[in-house]
Amino acid sequence: MCGTSLMHRVSTDMFEGQTKRTLWTAFKQHFSRFFGIILTSTIMIAAFFILVQGDGQSTPCKSCTAISCVAFPPWAGENNKWWYCDDCGGVTADARINAETNKFDQLSLNCPYGDIFTLDIEDDMSTDRDWLETQLPKWCRSHCKGI
Repeated sequence: MCGTSLMHRVSTDMFEGQTKRTLWTAFKQHFSRFFGIILTSTIMIAAFFILVQGDGQSTPCKSCTAISCVAFPPWAGENNKWWYCDDCGGVTADARINAETNKFDQLSLNCPYGDIFTLDIEDDMSTDRDWLETQLPKWCRSHCKGI
């Protein structure tokens, strides 16, 4: 919009047809030029005020993620994408070991936005830390709020 508003008009002489410049065509040209400048300036000022309200830790615009990032490939399953647009890749957890079985039975998932979700993993009953670590992003996407 800004570039369209500021660019020089192409002369109509090069199209071989002499068009009569009327008051209406002059009004349309000036209106579109100034409307573009005003609209672009307004959008830039609004975006500035929205971004200034952020604290540097969280996003001031929750729905802006949909504009700036798309999980890929969209046809892949929810747990089989090449990359995601969330913070679940760096999620941490504290696991509790059952004293009787010496296997993990409960997990406290530290969600990206500060929530803690307690997950019972008695059905999985695993002793493998690596397996638990690879499952954390999946559990984060399914149990954490705001993801």
